[in-house]
Amino acid sequence: MRYFTKEYISAQLSDDEFDKRNCAYKDELLQILNIALPTVREFIANCNLHDGKINSIVSEKGKIETYFEYGDNQTGYHKIAVQFFNAITDYNSCVKLPFEILYYEYSYKEKYSLNFINKNFIEWGIQFSGINIIKL
Repeated sequence: MRYFTKEYISAQLSDDEFDKRNCAYKDELLQILNIALPTVREFIANCNLHDGKINSIVSEKGKIETYFEYGDNQTGYHKIAVQFFNAITDYNSCVKLPFEILYYEYSYKEKYSLNFINKNFIEWGIQFSGINIIKL
């Protein structure tokens, strides 16, 4: 994670540094949205994974299918499966499921990246070229 680090989460940053990181991430996210494929743009814009959870991950050659639960009382709760194509992950057996997402962030460098961190500061991510969203 580049922006939502252990220091960010545990409030070890000055107010100024905290604000700078938030602004920098918003700027990066806008750049990604400007170049994103329509399905990726939809996922970023419509799926607020903060405080959500990942219930399962199924990995096949080049495809990773991830089952998310997210939402709140105001927006409602949602369950989706996301198929990540041309995908790789650093997910491993040390990451216990369900994985509660404290923060997540997107980046783009040749491929899209979606990285997660939980309250225990366990981080992992998925790099991918495209996605398919299945509402459950």
